[in-house]
This record gives sequence, C-alpha cells and structure tokens, in this order.
Amino acid sequence: MAILSKDQIISIESSAQDVLLSVFGNIDSVELPIKISEILEKYNFNLQKGKFKDDSVVGIYDKQNSTIYVNVDDPYPRQVFTVAHELGHYFLHADKHQEIYYRKELTKLDGENPPQESEANWFAASLLMPKKLILKYWELTQDIEKLAQIFGVSPSAVYFRLKNLQLI
Repeated sequence: MAILSKDQIISIESSAQDVLLSVFGNIDSVELPIKISEILEKYNFNLQKGKFKDDSVVGIYDKQNSTIYVNVDDPYPRQVFTVAHELGHYFLHADKHQEIYYRKELTKLDGENPPQESEANWFAASLLMPKKLILKYWELTQDIEKLAQIFGVSPSAVYFRLKNLQLI
C-alpha cells in the first residue's frame, strides 16, 4: 500500500465513520455486515453489474453519472469491497478532475498502488469493517474466517484490515 501518513489514515477513518453515521446512526448498534445498498441509496448512486471488455477491471466509478459498475462474475464479498472502494473515490477525491476511476484486479490491498487507490482501499476497509467493531470482534474471536463471515468480506480483506491496524 502506498505509504499513508497517520493524518491521512485518521482523516480516511473519520470520513468512513461519518458516512456510516449518516446512514445507520449509532455505529455500536449497526447490523453487520454493513448494507452497502443503503449507503448507495442514501447518496443516490446507481449500481450496475456486468462484464468489462478489459478482464483486469473489477470496478468503475463514473463520477458524472453517479454510477458504480462491478464485475458480475466476482464473488459477492469482492463486489461489496469494490463498491466500497469506489465510494472511497467519491468521498475522498471529489476535488479531483478525474471523471472515471477504474479498479483493476492488480490493485493490491498490501502492495504498491497509486496513493488514490491506497486511500480508496483504506476507506473501503474502514467502511465495511469499522475500526471500533473490528476491534470488538477481534477480542471475541481471533478467527479471520469468522470475522470475514461477520463483516461480509473476504478473509484477505479482514487479514489486511487487521494488519493495517497492527493487530496481527
């Protein structure tokens, strides 16, 4: 992941928390997994599923049309993370002039990515696995597979969230 400063991480975590609060209210009582469809509805996003001409593309955020596209063939947890990632571009990069963002399959959760991609990944993880809740559930079960089921994400997403929070 591109090196994000402590201030960037705090800002991204705060942005994700603000979104959760605006949609669900109290984070302590939010039902898991996070219902990404409710976030899309609140912020007037369209979600389209389909196949891309370029097989390496797994998601697209079309800023002008407030539409997020995901690969219909991807497993549901990956689709959800892709949607959350694209929402990261919306909430974090509104000031950018870029009109379309592509999420490539090569985008790594723990590799060298352009800063905007790393920020969007961190946002997605923060949105789907809020820090307060992942800490709570990590105390209850230190089982990555169980946490993946609870949060509705892939085990690798849980692993990198825990790693980035320095829990493992």
